[in-house]
Amino acid sequence: MPSTRFRPSKARPRAGLYQDITAKITHALESGRAPWAQPWASGMRRTPIGIPTNAATGRRYAGVNILLPWAAVVDAHFSRQAWLTFRQAQALGGTVRRGEHGTSIVFADRVTPQDQAAAAAGEAETRQDIYFLRRFTIFNLDQCEGLPA
Repeated sequence: MPSTRFRPSKARPRAGLYQDITAKITHALESGRAPWAQPWASGMRRTPIGIPTNAATGRRYAGVNILLPWAAVVDAHFSRQAWLTFRQAQALGGTVRRGEHGTSIVFADRVTPQDQAAAAAGEAETRQDIYFLRRFTIFNLDQCEGLPA
């Protein structure tokens, strides 16, 4: 079984990512609602029940990326559970309205450096995977204009 370990990046630190997500969940809890428990039942009757999805790909969000859009739907009173990145909105011929603020979500994965992958393939060495976490900003379709129906 390959050995994996976390190696912090030498690039500028992303100290704010974990704190931002923790602060959003803590704020929701302090406001009297659990962000994972039926956000549509908190007075937001016009928002359809469902898992937030990417409007361009149709893919459902997972993990903490469900909680963060749900909290944004409740806070901003959005009427949909469909989201896009700024570039996806542009690619579909629309745009995000000026002054709109997006919702942060995260993407986590791991990569194996090419030199280690080649070395591990040729010998019985264990590869060293590098884990990473990346932040994306998404916008609800209610924040966009000029998109095709």
